[in-house]
Amino acid sequence: MKGIIDILRERVKDYPTEKFYNFLDYSTEQPIGHEITTKMLFDNAKALAGELLAKGAKKGDRVVILSLQDPGTLYAVYGAMMAGTLFTIIPPPIDEGKVQRFISVVKSCKPKFLISNFALEHAQHAKIDVKKRLAREALLPALGLKRIYTDRLPNRTDPFSIHSAAPGDVIYLQYTSGSTSDPKGVMVTMKNLMTNIAQVMDVYDFSTGNNLGMWIPFFHNLGLLIGIYLPVMALEGTAYFLPTLQFLQKPTLWLKLSANTKSTSRPGPTAHMPSFNTS
Repeated sequence: MKGIIDILRERVKDYPTEKFYNFLDYSTEQPIGHEITTKMLFDNAKALAGELLAKGAKKGDRVVILSLQDPGTLYAVYGAMMAGTLFTIIPPPIDEGKVQRFISVVKSCKPKFLISNFALEHAQHAKIDVKKRLAREALLPALGLKRIYTDRLPNRTDPFSIHSAAPGDVIYLQYTSGSTSDPKGVMVTMKNLMTNIAQVMDVYDFSTGNNLGMWIPFFHNLGLLIGIYLPVMALEGTAYFLPTLQFLQKPTLWLKLSANTKSTSRPGPTAHMPSFNTS
């Protein structure tokens, strides 16, 4: 069975300038877009994979990705897979509730690497000292996580073989929100992923060239499956992203985005979703 990384390698060879993703910022009167081509995605993901391997990552090592609604999360997801590591995505610990979720996930999955955003992590307005909380509640192993920053990827030229997962290989852990109990992780294999992508394409008919407009965060299962993986698989159409916080502040922006980008696929957590077959 052909996996998503194999498909991405085909896409970058055949369609290097195809614009699969566009991140829109509606904080100004006229939205500002940040387009990501296939080659940009592939090259940055490969650079991140190279950085993981240079720092000693081995097949099956676990990686935590602190997800923003930005291109860095795309690079982190595909890069972690190219390196053969097993990733999980969670929101950055920028408030008390998310700090607790971060600590619970670190305790649960025991990662060796933390992929983050340097600008966010070192922002002067940060109000929570995550290291102190980790030292007190997650103990020393959490402090020993090796850091990789998506906005500070080095220009490595070391050759390496891009990992291609087998159908039965676990490629990521999807954690529950932790709103009612500690987050619980579900192991997702390459076969699970490719089966679900195919089902989503049947439901949303994204392969006909219809654009995708969404605000769902990438650490949500729908955000990961539909927002990050589906555009590469579908090939036709562009995925337009509205920052989650901007949507929460002004939900009508989603309608504006949909109209301006002619997005006919607009998935949301409260919409009716198919019951996915994970076999």
